Amino acid sequence: MKYNLYKHGFQKFYLNKKNFKNLNKIKTLTKNLSSAVIKKKIHKVENFHNLIKPGDNLNNIKLKIISELNKKKINNILFSILKENLIEIFGPDIAVQKKINLVIQRPFDPNYVTLHKDSPPNSPYELVVWIPLMNCKRTNAFKFLTIKDSKKIENMFKKNENEKKIKDFADKHSCSINTNFGEFIIFWTGVYHFSGLNSEKDTRWSLNLRYKNLFSPYGAKGFLDFFEPINYSKLTNLNINLK
Repeated sequence: MKYNLYKHGFQKFYLNKKNFKNLNKIKTLTKNLSSAVIKKKIHKVENFHNLIKPGDNLNNIKLKIISELNKKKINNILFSILKENLIEIFGPDIAVQKKINLVIQRPFDPNYVTLHKDSPPNSPYELVVWIPLMNCKRTNAFKFLTIKDSKKIENMFKKNENEKKIKDFADKHSCSINTNFGEFIIFWTGVYHFSGLNSEKDTRWSLNLRYKNLFSPYGAKGFLDFFEPINYSKLTNLNINLK
């Protein structure tokens, strides 16, 4: 089944050949920076778990890698890849989350993303772009509830339904979308999503970043603190240049 962003709350998109090359550059940069952090050469991100000792603090390692990635200003590279899709959705005035997020999910790691939605506290006028740095299939793929089923989950929470009942509903009705390297998912902050336990043999690496129209309402994570402009319309540029 093909899911539509405006009907279901999420949709898979495909990069063209030119942008695929740029994504490869980001993946190579991520591997090189990560290799420097752990002081071991990473040949394939999928095998990352084999390079980490049981006593190593994965969260600290991940935070160091994220810090190095953000120093490289890859926001701009990613926007060049996603620009056509984002302008079609938001128009030319676009704000981006200042810092990109990297998720590393090792096989059978119990610390995974549980069922939640981003809005609130994030603005319902935001969209999240989820970009895997490898092929993600089965339990390695991200899971989404449609807008319709997200509303049902919301009502279950309001009625203080049993946690297991809510989880069982989410497991039954969630859409697990296989996403290959070179594909990405855009989803609305109002839909519930989760990752679950990675039961595959590969470590999952993915980037995620939030975008919104520059002039649309912000949530608890506001402009300048968490967001910055990344693209202006000609009219906005005209007003900026007049000041």
